[in-house]
Amino acid sequence: MAPARARLAAAHGSQPGRLKGLPETGRTRGIQPNALRRTLCGVRTAPRALWVSAVTAMAAIAVAAVMLLLSVFLPLVEVWAVHRVAQSGGTGPGTVVTLADVVVGGGFFVALLVAGVALLIWLYRAYTNLSTFGDVRPKFPAPLAVVGWLIPVVQIVVPWLVLADLARCSAPPARLAAARPIRVLVAFWGITYGLAWIAFVAGLGISGDSSELVDISKTVSDGTTVDLGYAGQLLTQEIVRMLPGAVLLVIAAALGLLVIHRITMLQYDRFDAARVPAAAPA
Repeated sequence: MAPARARLAAAHGSQPGRLKGLPETGRTRGIQPNALRRTLCGVRTAPRALWVSAVTAMAAIAVAAVMLLLSVFLPLVEVWAVHRVAQSGGTGPGTVVTLADVVVGGGFFVALLVAGVALLIWLYRAYTNLSTFGDVRPKFPAPLAVVGWLIPVVQIVVPWLVLADLARCSAPPARLAAARPIRVLVAFWGITYGLAWIAFVAGLGISGDSSELVDISKTVSDGTTVDLGYAGQLLTQEIVRMLPGAVLLVIAAALGLLVIHRITMLQYDRFDAARVPAAAPA
């Protein structure tokens, strides 16, 4: 059997001091062989790159936030359809309402799904990277940090704690102060995120009879005229009760984008801090 050093060299590159798989940032090429390695079941591995999952998550979160805001104002399309049917009749306005629901609702669902998957991948990668740094002790194991986002009720509190811990542990030792603004940002995100859920629950609690809105939609789809004043009142109330929660979630999404970006940059600063110029080949 080949010596352990030879096996590692074959797995990670032939140059001494190099570690294959370490995310390159273009500043330097060499790396201290023990600075950014972790041991898992006896196998040394490199830190995980974050840019793809981070950019994907940020883009999808932004799209989901826009779609969410648009979905709140979908009743305005129905208000237009009610007046259009009253003026000229026909089933065309009802078709427009259905198409708007499908486009906005489907876009929101797809963006939310992509954002959720990419965010959890980014979170898992970022948390597993902490074990390669050696000088930090995260409060949560990586699997728990991910699962905490999926448990109802718990998901209102745990993400706040997880991101704050991730920001604290990601800062390079020489730049510990850099984590403080991010932790404050995480605190604002957590407050906004929690208030958004409270606002949504409160909005659902004060909702009127949803069957009346369904009846209006069916009537408009059939091309039949409804009471314009009453329909406008119900649809306006629908917007008013959902708007506060949506606005808070959009703000939380914007803060979340900043948190993901800055934590990612802190970890790449860690990668750069561990790099040294590669030795010239003999």
